[in-house]
Amino acid sequence: MLTDRHIEIAKDLPQDASCLTLIRRHYILHAASNDAVLTQFAEGLDPILSRLTLPNLQHDGALAGEDRGHIEQVVRAAIDRVWPSFQAALRTASNGVDTADEVATLARTCPPARGVAPHFQAGATL
Repeated sequence: MLTDRHIEIAKDLPQDASCLTLIRRHYILHAASNDAVLTQFAEGLDPILSRLTLPNLQHDGALAGEDRGHIEQVVRAAIDRVWPSFQAALRTASNGVDTADEVATLARTCPPARGVAPHFQAGATL
């Protein structure tokens, strides 16, 4: 669902190939889990938005602006009602990627570089 994503890896991380491969894979897992959550959120939001009663846009420019503002308020309120569950789902998905085994593998394979120790922690976004 998310397109044209660019993943940049910090320069202070180790630059050896095996470490970079693991970090890339890890970020790709996060991207895939985020895409899945966003897709599920959008699919769940579709029936909510379809049930909204929205005003018809007027052809009069002044009225159309008011109607657009009202439409924006109604749609934003509908999204705001389900936003906390979306955020919780994102956290759960992230924790599903940042398992203790995943974190241990990253920490074991990617030792500190230039005096900076990468902070790998289960349940925390890398």
